[in-house]
This record gives sequence, structure tokens and C-alpha cells, in this order.
Amino acid sequence: MEELYEQLDCLIKAEKGNTNLIVMGDWNCIIGEGQDEKEVGAFGLGTRNERGERLVEFCRQRKLVATYTCFEHEKRRRYTWKLPGDTRRYQLDYILVRQRFRNSVKMNVVTQVQILILITT
Repeated sequence: MEELYEQLDCLIKAEKGNTNLIVMGDWNCIIGEGQDEKEVGAFGLGTRNERGERLVEFCRQRKLVATYTCFEHEKRRRYTWKLPGDTRRYQLDYILVRQRFRNSVKMNVVTQVQILILITT
């Protein structure tokens, strides 16, 4: 896992600070509920795990924010993965942007099931 963060860190450092950087992925971690400084909004899901702590620390070091946690949704709409045959739901996928571009991210609800995030420039 550390190798991934090191490679990603090199790619981010190569970009200028005024570049609207967007990092998306299935991080397979849980950031959890509750705002955490500037890196995590108040609308996550679940309880932070060790991998979630690592992602938040990475965001803190690189001045990134997990965008989806900044938008209020009903808890039943916040999950990105569900274990087949189980009722538990998890938020494992995150879109990260630089904190300075946080206000360029807007949430639009397209349908009751599909949610679209728009990045405006």
C-alpha cells in the first residue's frame, strides 16, 4: 500500500500547485463520519479504519480533500459498495481534489440512484 502512496505522491508533486488536480479511486478504506479539519467533510459513512487514517494523513500532507464527504446525503445514499447478501454498506471510493479547488466541486442529483459530481473550471 505504501508503494501506491509513494507513486501517487511523486505524480502529485510533479503537478503545479495551480493545477486543478483530481485523484479518483477505489481506496478500499473507510474515512468515516464527522469532519476532520479540511481533509474530510462531515458526511462520510461508518467508522474510520486504519487504511482510512492513512488516506486522511495523505490528504493532510498533500492538502487534498475527499469531496464526496462534503455533501449532505441521506445515509442510505452515501455508500459506494455493498457486500453481496449482506445489509451493511460501505463508502470505499473517493474523489480527492486540492483544497484550493474545493469550491469548484458541485453535487448534482441526477436520479434517485445515480449521483453525478461536476468539476467546474
